[in-house]
Amino acid sequence: MRADEINNLVSAHALEIAPVKGEYLLYHNALAGTFGHTMFQAPSVAGKGVLVSPVIFGNIFVGPNATPADDKDDLATSAEGLHEVLERARRTWPEVSDEQVIATYAGLRATNAAGEGDFIVGEAPDVPGFFNAACIDSPGLASAPAIATDLAHLVADRLGVAKNPDFDPVRVPAPLLVMMDERSQAELIAQNPLYGVPVCACCHVSEGEIVDVLHRGLPVKSLDAIRWRTGATMGPCHGGRCTARIMQIVQRELGDQAFDEQRRLQGSGLAAGQSRDVHDALVARCAELAQTARADLDARGMREIGSGALGIAGTRPAGVCSALQVLGLLGVTGRLPGRRAVVWGTHDLALRATLAMADAGVVVEIVLETDATPMGSDELVDELAARGIALQCCTHVTSVRGTARLESVTVEHDGIRETLTCDLLVASPCIVAERQSR
Repeated sequence: MRADEINNLVSAHALEIAPVKGEYLLYHNALAGTFGHTMFQAPSVAGKGVLVSPVIFGNIFVGPNATPADDKDDLATSAEGLHEVLERARRTWPEVSDEQVIATYAGLRATNAAGEGDFIVGEAPDVPGFFNAACIDSPGLASAPAIATDLAHLVADRLGVAKNPDFDPVRVPAPLLVMMDERSQAELIAQNPLYGVPVCACCHVSEGEIVDVLHRGLPVKSLDAIRWRTGATMGPCHGGRCTARIMQIVQRELGDQAFDEQRRLQGSGLAAGQSRDVHDALVARCAELAQTARADLDARGMREIGSGALGIAGTRPAGVCSALQVLGLLGVTGRLPGRRAVVWGTHDLALRATLAMADAGVVVEIVLETDATPMGSDELVDELAARGIALQCCTHVTSVRGTARLESVTVEHDGIRETLTCDLLVASPCIVAERQSR
């Protein structure tokens, strides 16, 4: 996105990149098999249209639109943009809706502002040894391997180097149970029983798969890296039930500071502090509460609704969690999940998580309820009041803001919107049936 700025430092042939935003919706893997191939629409000058495409772990994504952006760092979704994507996707998939969505996100295309063509690839004509890969517009991702190969040859020719005969381009992929037949699964489990220990129930990811990716040559730097390599947390609860268990495995295998529990970007820590903040008795109580709540939800065939299904626009910072995630993280890491929290949801699990956070030292700004009355027990609601924790009904979260870590949320009450500063949003407005999104 900033290839033009680098080029213009050394070359008289100036470039200017204009960012164009594309927004997407990602659906959970219960829809696996709905489409076997990427479905294209008739292209236009703006691109290939809104795609409907399966991805490797059985999820489906739809998108993108194409909207000019003013900021090269603007990766926020908007309610209007996501609505546009859904409406255009119905030309291919008439039944598509915002149900069963687990995440929304946006990306930027590096469009040539001068309109003089895209894919400026190769050596700058006035700067020998300087190579561009600029204005990589659609289809940039599909073109990336060919661009890399082409540039590698150009650079090698410029340097006068030969191909390394000892280089082995073949990398044996990590074993994934969902890609195997039953016989192969049984053989792998017999070799290593950890492959028979479930971690992410939604996506059928085992402890053995998590351990394998942690010890491969390419380092694991974030929780999302584990997601992308194994499919864990890509299901309906979006990591609500398994995040804490994954963190427990990471700590055991790599140590507490292995990647400081980053969600994605540097600074996107799942915990607000760098050291253990919570006393042992509360850590144990949170672990017990999380285990009990998880067992209760499983027994009833229920789960917390995933944050991606709530229609929250904005960026995708760390600090947006479910109530079960908060209890699990407190019970595993002993670190505060945030310093200042907004809670959306008043069922018993959400209220127990709220009180546990308050006991741990988190400042709970407010608890929000979408309906006119709280859902939780009178005892827990009274406990909130006794502690001076505000509760406001007929209110919901519309958007979040933050780059690496959550900075604020916008809420709506009686048609009036207000922005609240916080670094933690516990988004758990309702408990739903296992195969239901709303």
